[in-house]
Amino acid sequence: MRSAHTVSRPYFILHPSSFILAFHPSSLLFILAVWGKPHLSGFAPIGLLGGTFDPIHFGHLRLAQELADALGLARVRFIPTGIPPHRDSPEVSGAHRLQMVRIAIAGNLLFEADDREIRREGVNYTYDTLTELRDELGERPLCLLMGADAFAALTTWHRWQELFDLAHVVIAHRPGFRLQELQAALPAPLRKLLHRMLAALREPLLAGAA
Repeated sequence: MRSAHTVSRPYFILHPSSFILAFHPSSLLFILAVWGKPHLSGFAPIGLLGGTFDPIHFGHLRLAQELADALGLARVRFIPTGIPPHRDSPEVSGAHRLQMVRIAIAGNLLFEADDREIRREGVNYTYDTLTELRDELGERPLCLLMGADAFAALTTWHRWQELFDLAHVVIAHRPGFRLQELQAALPAPLRKLLHRMLAALREPLLAGAA
């Protein structure tokens, strides 16, 4: 039975520069290779960028802007975490980190700060945040933005397999990064998933070139 929170068409999105590849992570029945600004449903997606932001810096802002431009995001929410599960608590208080985020994004109408994880008691899990946002926003597409390093560690995240049911996962990589490097860094479950997606992608691309 599908969860009441499950998105009807969850995608896995790989974003290498201006070329966007979108895959359906479970059945692989839908494969999309497009240039420009894909809208994954009738509504422009909302991007979600989490982290300790201790401190927030230009790299965070540039990543958010480039992905917003490439994917046609309606806006990007910066979500500073309160107590992270995979590292020591930041020395700077949550209130101060939230204020740094608000100052850094001021003036960019695409960006907004979300304080839910700062307000939440106990350890913060992305699964809980996505579940809350899904309740609030209904079928609006959500894009969870992360770097390749974070994706490589995804199997250590709380209820990681269910994240694909709640949001699209968008992976951004550094210039010069190769897919082979990502595959080599992945644990077996993620490596198998990515291998299947890339293999499935080749067939329609080769058929179109024939």
